[in-house]
Amino acid sequence: MKLRAFNSAVCLTTASFLLVSCGNGSSGNSGGGTSSSSQLSQYVASLQYYPNKPDALAANKNQLLIPISSPVDLQDIQVNFYGDKNCSNGLSTVKMTGNASLKQGYYVTTDKANFMVVSQFAGGLEEELATKSINVSYRFKNGNSTISRCFNHGNVGEKLADWGHSSNQDTKLQANTANPIACSASSCQFAEPYIESLSVLSYQISYPNTPPTGIGSSYSLVVTNNSSAAISLTGLQFTLRADAAMQDAPAISTSSIWGVNLSSVSQSVGACYGVNNGVCDVMYDLTLNSSQTLAANGGSVTVEGMPNGNSQTAGGSTSGGLPLYNDVAHNVYGYDTTTGNVYTSSASSIYNNLQNPNPNKLLGAYFADWTNYSTPSGRMFPAESAGLNSFPVPYVNSLTYDVGYLNGGNGSIGLADNWADPTYLQQFSYLRAAHPWLNMAISFGGWGSGSGTAGYPSQDLQQIFEANSPSLIQQTAANMINTAILYGFNGVDIDFEQGVCNISASWCVNGTLVLDATSVANYQALLSALSTYAKQVTTESSGSPLYGKVFNISAALPVGINALQSYINLGGNYQTVLESVTYGNLMAYDYHGQFDAGDASSGVSDALAGLYRSQYSYGSSNYEQYYDINDTLTCGTTSNQCNGYQGYFALAPNMAGKLNLGIPTYTRVENLASPATSNGTAIYQTLASSQTWAAQGGGVVSYRCVYNSNYCAQAKGDYLPQALTSSNLVAWNYSSAAMMPWFYYVVSGTPYFGTFDNGQSAANKVSYANTQGLNGYFTWEIDEDVPMQDANYAQYGITNNICSASGSCLNQ
Repeated sequence: MKLRAFNSAVCLTTASFLLVSCGNGSSGNSGGGTSSSSQLSQYVASLQYYPNKPDALAANKNQLLIPISSPVDLQDIQVNFYGDKNCSNGLSTVKMTGNASLKQGYYVTTDKANFMVVSQFAGGLEEELATKSINVSYRFKNGNSTISRCFNHGNVGEKLADWGHSSNQDTKLQANTANPIACSASSCQFAEPYIESLSVLSYQISYPNTPPTGIGSSYSLVVTNNSSAAISLTGLQFTLRADAAMQDAPAISTSSIWGVNLSSVSQSVGACYGVNNGVCDVMYDLTLNSSQTLAANGGSVTVEGMPNGNSQTAGGSTSGGLPLYNDVAHNVYGYDTTTGNVYTSSASSIYNNLQNPNPNKLLGAYFADWTNYSTPSGRMFPAESAGLNSFPVPYVNSLTYDVGYLNGGNGSIGLADNWADPTYLQQFSYLRAAHPWLNMAISFGGWGSGSGTAGYPSQDLQQIFEANSPSLIQQTAANMINTAILYGFNGVDIDFEQGVCNISASWCVNGTLVLDATSVANYQALLSALSTYAKQVTTESSGSPLYGKVFNISAALPVGINALQSYINLGGNYQTVLESVTYGNLMAYDYHGQFDAGDASSGVSDALAGLYRSQYSYGSSNYEQYYDINDTLTCGTTSNQCNGYQGYFALAPNMAGKLNLGIPTYTRVENLASPATSNGTAIYQTLASSQTWAAQGGGVVSYRCVYNSNYCAQAKGDYLPQALTSSNLVAWNYSSAAMMPWFYYVVSGTPYFGTFDNGQSAANKVSYANTQGLNGYFTWEIDEDVPMQDANYAQYGITNNICSASGSCLNQ
C-alpha cells in the first residue's frame, strides 16, 4: 500500500512531526510516558523512545518521528476521516482521551501505535483511500498542537490495511495484541518509506536581482539534496494559497520558463479554510520528462520563473475581497514514481538551529514596505537566500508588516504597493516557513503619508466605522483574517490613529482625522470581530492547517495621556480593547518633536520617547508634563495621581501582561530658536517657529544614520545636517529623566537638537518593562536599526540589546 502526502507537517515550539526512514523502533525503549490504562497512555506506551535524534533516525522504515523539546502532556488525539482525498470534506472525528505525558527526546511510531489510531473508526481499516483520506491531530495541554499530513491513495482498490491477509480481519480491533497487523509489506497507514525531511531535501526562494533588492523580479525555487547519497526524482510538487474563487492562482503550463524539462503540469484544489473557507490550497505537480538525479551533499534542481505578481494593480482585490497576490511556494517535495519514494523538504535558512529567542516575551518589530524607497543600497532585506544576513531574525519572534490597503467603502483588501509588496510579502512568508516560531502579522491603518494607494490608511478605517454597519464590520474583519492567511501570516494588527485625511466629512478637520463616538464604538466592534474569527479559524475544523495554531490580533495603542482621556470621553473602554486582542502595542514614541513649536506651554526641545517625567516644568495643569512612558502606564494609580488623568494600569487593571512597549529606532531633529549656552543645556530650549531641516519628513532620521553617517540614505532624505562626532554628541545623559542619549550642534548658525534610543537605553527600557510586568517590546521600525554586519552591532544594535535584556536571548 502506498500513500501520498499532500500537506506538510507543521513544526511547533514543543512538538512537531517529521517523516523518517525508520521501522518498528526495536532498538529504542518502549513508551517513555505515563503508564495507565487510558487510550492515550496505551498509545504512548506503544511508541519507541530515544533520548537522541541520531538513534531515532537510525531505525528502519515507515514511521513518524515526534521530537519533544521539553516535557509536555497530551490532551487528546483526534483522528479525522474525510470523504474526499484532500482532507476537506470531513466525515467523522474520533478522539483518543486519557492522561499521558511525553518527556524530552524523540518518539517514533510503531505498527501497533498506527493500528491503534486508525482502528478508532468502525471499518476504518477497510476503507478505500482512492477517494478518501485521513489525518491526525495531536493536542497538548500547554495549548500547542500539530496535525499530521493529509494521506490518501490514488490507486483504486488499495485499502488502509492489506486485506489480502485474512488475519487482518481478526486483528483489526485488537490493539493490545503483541503484533497487530496494521501495515502491508511495504507501508503503514501513515507513511511510505519516506526519508527524514530535514536531512534530505531543503528548498529556498532566490531572486535574480539580489542583492540589494529583487523587487519586481520573479523568483526561482531551488530544491537541494542535503543527504550523503544521491537521489532520483521524477517530479516535484508544491502548494500555493489562493482565494476561494482561484482568481489569484497562477496558471502554469509546460510552456512556462521552468529551467527543467517537463512532460506535464497539473493543478488541483486542496483544502479550503479561513473565515468562510475563503482561502484554498492549490497543489501543483510538475512531472519531469525523465528521472533527474540530485547529487549527494548539495545537488539541486531549480524551477525558474515562479510567479511574483508585480503586474497587478495596487489596491486591486479579488471578488472575495482579498488582494490579487501570488503566494510563495511551500509544502515542497519531490518524488520518484519508479521507487515510490517521496522526499519532503523544509525551508532552508542561512542560520543553523535557530529557536525562539525568548518564548516568554514578545520580541517584536514593525517592517514598513516603504523601506524599499527610503533606505540606502545594502539595506536590510528579508530574503535570506539573497546572501544578506542583515535581517535580525535571531533576535525577534514577532514581525508586523506595514501596511495593508483597506478599501474604506466595502472593506476589501488590496496591495498598498504593487511594486514592493508582492516580493516582500513572499519573502516574509518564506522567512516564517524557515523559522516556524516566528509570528507574522499584517497591519492596517497608521498615520498616513497623504499620497499613494494607502496614503490615508486610518481614514480608510474611519470610513468603515462611520458607515455604522455591523455587516460591513464583519466582512472587513473576515477579509483581514483571510488576507493574513493568504500571505502565510498568523496575525492582524489594527493601527487606528488620528492621522491625515483628505475627505469632506465632519470628522476630517484641517486634514487631520478626529474621533467621534461612532468611530470609537465600531473600532472596538472590529477588534471583537477579529478576535471571534481568529478563534474560529483555529478551532472549528480539525482538517485545517490552522487548527490548533495561534492567530494573533493586536492593536497599536496611543500613549498621550490626553488622547487616552478623549477616547474614554467618547465612550471607549481600554479594558474592552485589551480583552479583545492578543496584545496591545504601545506607540511609546513621538511624545515630543518639532510639532511642539508654537505651543506657548510646550514648545521646547524634549525627549522623543522619555522613560520618566520631564525635568521641564510644563505647568501643573498641562497634560504634556505626563508625556513619558512611566506616566502613560501608571498615571491614575495610587502611587501616581496625575491631576485626574489616567494611564493604562488605571484604565485597564490587570492587563499589563497584554502590553508591549514600543522603542523607536529613529530620532526627530528639532530646530532651536537660538543656540544653547553649552551642549549640556540644549535640552528644554525654545523651539524655532518653523523647521528648516527635513520639514516635510518631520525631521525623522534613522538611528543607523545617527550612529554612523555611512548608513545614511543621502538621496532619500535620511541624513543629519552634519555628521555626529565626539565633539557634538552627548553620548549619554543620565541627568535627564528621559534616560536617552541626545545630540546638539550648530550648522551655519542654525542650532539642531535630537534624542534617540541606542543599545544601552533600549536595554534600560526593557528592564523597566519587565519590572512593570509587560508582555514584551517592539521597535518601530526594524530597518532603521544598525545593520547586523556592523562590527559593533553587539554593543550598539537596538534589536539585539532588547533581546539580551529581555531575560532570555537563546540565539546569542
